[in-house]
Amino acid sequence: MNPIENLWAILTYRLNERGPQPTSLEDLRTALVEEWAAIPLDTLQSLAEGMPRRIQALCSSRGGHTQY
Repeated sequence: MNPIENLWAILTYRLNERGPQPTSLEDLRTALVEEWAAIPLDTLQSLAEGMPRRIQALCSSRGGHTQY
């Protein structure tokens, strides 16, 4: 239900799609910061705007499984 999980998945995908993979912690940090900053604002807005639907689905399922 937490949209941050979707954001982590997006970040992981973007990192994996980069050219050469980072080979040091500093390279990884730099790559993560760059990719985080490159996530489009509309993606973040979409995740935030989806929260009411997620909450409604959770309430409707009485805490059970949802499509999210």
